[in-house]
Amino acid sequence: DCLLSRGLGDVYKRQELAIRQPRSTVERWIEDEESWAFEHVASIGSKLSEKTLRTIGSMDDEYVSRELLAQVLYEVTDGQLKKTKPLVAFTDTYYSDYQDGINYCIRTGLLEGTTSYTMEPTKTVTRAEMMTILQRLDKALNK
Repeated sequence: DCLLSRGLGDVYKRQELAIRQPRSTVERWIEDEESWAFEHVASIGSKLSEKTLRTIGSMDDEYVSRELLAQVLYEVTDGQLKKTKPLVAFTDTYYSDYQDGINYCIRTGLLEGTTSYTMEPTKTVTRAEMMTILQRLDKALNK
């Protein structure tokens, strides 16, 4: 979560993104105002749907899954990144609540499948994966 908020915080410095949630809604779900990362997390949270914000706010110290990260990226970029890759019909994403976010991230090249047929949407995002995804996001935003 902290790695995500730091990386996306850097993205925000270069990109004007629409605010979807007022501060009062964000603070309802992101409660740790004493945290060093609060401002970054709150800034990201203001760009999310309330459903996604609620999910993140209720995570405590859980790790972020690939599908949740895809949804966050989809929402914070407002689905505006250029789609450069073909849509892949992964066998394990059909019933995901985050299918739109997954498809968007695959089509924009932010995420890739773990095999030709699977994406492993519930798999935890590793630090190495997060750094790769954030580099891809930075590149896509700066084209």
